Amino acid sequence: MNSPAGLLQEAFALHGAGKLDQAKALYRRVLDGAPTQPEALHHLGLIEAASGNLDEADRLMTLSDRIAPGNPDWLFNIARLAALKGDLGRARAVLEKILAKVPRHGDALVVLGGILLRLKRFADAKERLRAARRLMPGRPDVAMTLGLAEMALGNGAEAERLCREAAQAAPAWADAHSNLGYVLRMQGRDEEAEADRKSTRLNSSHITIS
Repeated sequence: MNSPAGLLQEAFALHGAGKLDQAKALYRRVLDGAPTQPEALHHLGLIEAASGNLDEADRLMTLSDRIAPGNPDWLFNIARLAALKGDLGRARAVLEKILAKVPRHGDALVVLGGILLRLKRFADAKERLRAARRLMPGRPDVAMTLGLAEMALGNGAEAERLCREAAQAAPAWADAHSNLGYVLRMQGRDEEAEADRKSTRLNSSHITIS
């Protein structure tokens, strides 16, 4: 398959199989012949992001959106990359753009809720996360992040309930237990937090909003 379309399909297959170096080479071959091919640009950007080349990933993915604007999935990837780079304002703006077009985009609501937490917009975060929970009631990450929003708003009992729900739904997920411990400690219940930590024997790079 030497046509651009054929090369692109082959690249997608390699990319999906985790063969990133081979996929990258094919995306570049497509771009050698068609420098503004938006799918090749965007997917090459995803590989650069996975390789830690965040600025190059940003350049490629932003260019793909300029050429073929408005794809919600591509915008979501751009927003996550912006958040990864620490540009929370841009990430928020892109997510709001997605939600203006697709109000029931659950993943966008979850990521936006987390960003609003980091921006200390706790009531706004709660609103977005509650909307996400209505769409995806069984997701432990939604319960956990909503629990952190409740804790930030001073609702300790509800925060604990949500974080316990997350920890019970995903018992091997370290962040759920670490954030449950955080909520318990914020309520002065250090012994309970330590007991939960010992019972799970998990390590975590937990998120807090302190």
